[in-house]
Amino acid sequence: SDPRTRKWMLRCSSCGRVGYRADAPEKFFGRAHLIRYFSPITLDEAGTCDECAETARSLKNEEGA
Repeated sequence: SDPRTRKWMLRCSSCGRVGYRADAPEKFFGRAHLIRYFSPITLDEAGTCDECAETARSLKNEEGA
């Protein structure tokens, strides 16, 4: 809930998974909390996590086949 921690958090626009930015600095207020409860997450331009993007690509490939 602290804004100093919230700025490093991300949410996937597809599945709603919450994580912290993979490029977060090694030392900042609340890092221990983020590491304990969340995992690093990267989002693409559309705000989709890697897992959802991979699923979407797989489905698209199956439809095209």
